[in-house]
Amino acid sequence: MPQDLGEPYLRDTDKIWEWLYIQYWLFNKRFIYNSGVWGNKNYKSCEDVILRACRYYCGVHRLTPIPGIQGDFGWLDCHSESILDSIRLFNRFHNMDNSRLNKKVFLWDRALCKENWCSSFKGILEDMNLGNYWINNRILPIELAKIKVYERLERDWKHHCSTKDKLRTYRIFKHDMTVASHLNCNMPKYQRSLISQLRLGVLPLRIETGRFTGLDVADRLCQVCTGNHVENEIHFLFECSEYNEYRHDLETAVNATFSELSIREKFDTVFNHPHSLSRFVTLAYKKRQEKMYRAL
Repeated sequence: MPQDLGEPYLRDTDKIWEWLYIQYWLFNKRFIYNSGVWGNKNYKSCEDVILRACRYYCGVHRLTPIPGIQGDFGWLDCHSESILDSIRLFNRFHNMDNSRLNKKVFLWDRALCKENWCSSFKGILEDMNLGNYWINNRILPIELAKIKVYERLERDWKHHCSTKDKLRTYRIFKHDMTVASHLNCNMPKYQRSLISQLRLGVLPLRIETGRFTGLDVADRLCQVCTGNHVENEIHFLFECSEYNEYRHDLETAVNATFSELSIREKFDTVFNHPHSLSRFVTLAYKKRQEKMYRAL
């Protein structure tokens, strides 16, 4: 099993990514095999295993907002996979001869359509604006189904992101469920962890640590510079004067002048250059720690 893989195997980024996919396919595919027959439900145990593997790869702690992790990996959850499996089963029933026992049971269940498989499936199709396929008893193209399932998942994902205070900055630059560029790069785990923490709002900046002591957001000021600004992800990346030297190198590497860009354009630019960003974040965060804890 993947959890038995030793540390030498896990040192290489490409192999860790491969290991993560093994986790996903084992728990998201194998364990919900034929789930269309069981009915649509949530698979919390499977989701927890996949989430734990994703947190390990990102290098973030267990209190990291789940919607952020889900958005950065862009994978369908187990419930969405089970919906697709149900649609495939529905299509098979449509093509099945009426003399077969399976088809007879389906037609009986459809005629009842009350607190059973068919009523649940009908509700899901209506939620995705595909109820006409149920009413007209037509085959639902699986590619269209995938698009609708993904749209449904992304709609719920955006709602969950809007309810998480830690994702205050994440919502500025992340608008769809696609794999974050730094997760596909071969970089040291520490650097990947810093970028992930920065993106997901759990990097120990004052905006995050200030709430541990009950400080108001306006009082969570940067203790590195003298600008009396709230130390959030935007200030850390683009404003704090203590990191101007590193920021200049970052601007040169990404071929951009941050003062000429909007906030979203700044984030899009730096996150599209994960290696350059990782160098900046590593150096800036190291300087921050040294300056704040020098006396210790």
